[in-house]
Amino acid sequence: MTQVCQRPFFVQPPANLLQRYPVIKQAAYTLALSYAHNEQVADERLKAIGSELWRVLELDESFEKARPIRRWQSAAHYYRK
Repeated sequence: MTQVCQRPFFVQPPANLLQRYPVIKQAAYTLALSYAHNEQVADERLKAIGSELWRVLELDESFEKARPIRRWQSAAHYYRK
């Protein structure tokens, strides 16, 4: 099924994100090391990092506005707000 996104979803973190959230910086560093050493990274670890980024960037509302529209559904179904 084809999905069409009428509103693109861009994530633009602030320049000082890593200074404000050093835990994310440390998690990114250790993740990069794991990849550099060809270690397998568990989904739970990736989800934890992604969830923390999602939380600090407060992306829920932006994401809802950019949800894709399936061709068989009207835009009103997703953009009622």
